[in-house]
Amino acid sequence: MTTRGMSIRSCDRSELEPVLNALELSDRQLLGKYIDLGFEKEYNVYLAAGNPRLVVKLDDGQGVVYERWLDGQPDLPVPQLLGTAVVDGHTWHAFEERGGEDLQCLRRETATAAGKSLARLHARFWSESPATNVNGTRAEKFALVAKHFPELSVALTELADRAASAPSTLCENDLLPMNVLWDGHDATIIDFGHADISPYFGDPARFVAFGKPEGGYYVQPTDAREKFLTQYFEIIRSMAGTTLDRARFDRDIALGEIAELSLVFAAYIRRTTKFADVASQPEFERILQLAHTLG
Repeated sequence: MTTRGMSIRSCDRSELEPVLNALELSDRQLLGKYIDLGFEKEYNVYLAAGNPRLVVKLDDGQGVVYERWLDGQPDLPVPQLLGTAVVDGHTWHAFEERGGEDLQCLRRETATAAGKSLARLHARFWSESPATNVNGTRAEKFALVAKHFPELSVALTELADRAASAPSTLCENDLLPMNVLWDGHDATIIDFGHADISPYFGDPARFVAFGKPEGGYYVQPTDAREKFLTQYFEIIRSMAGTTLDRARFDRDIALGEIAELSLVFAAYIRRTTKFADVASQPEFERILQLAHTLG
């Protein structure tokens, strides 16, 4: 798989040989190691040829997620877990490699596929009851942003209240466009290392929060963004017992975007004492617009 965001860098087979042996994949050809082109970051994730092609990766929490929710459900739009091995005290997993392009340049066609796949995943685990787990670290970061930018405090308070009452589902919790792959027909959601039962709106909001109509790292034309959100909403709304309407959904997405952008600002705040520099970031105007829209 070669995409705008990720590529394969050649590597010495010996660095993965014990893992391939333990997974009984010693006959597989090792194609290389994944690297993030945008940040020049290498991952402990490898691609092996064969039928099917496999992604071999060091456990990052996905093993538990698959054991609890995703294993043995081939109808879901996620890679299947095909093997697990422990080598030198470290757990490795072999997943089927779905391939395709990631969605860092969103189009109407790929937006429709992504919205449909995310809704299918969420629908499987949907509950009208709120999530019971509370991420204290996120709350601390939101409090930091509200302290330095009081104009956002009302929106952040509403966000906390809604997160405690919104319907919940199994969320990928890092659903950037680079974590959705399109093979020309369907979209596959990957990388469940942060997944948990969470407020439903976190995933679709994160997918669109950093998109820009043109230019930038995540290109999302307005019509493609709307196609993604509408496709997702229509499927969720059609489920029996769902109380979500479009006005509530749109407000939830705005709150979710505020959450994502606030986490970015919290990181800026911790790195500087010049808060005017934080306010000069291009995302700051966007978050103010969202807060104003909420009223």
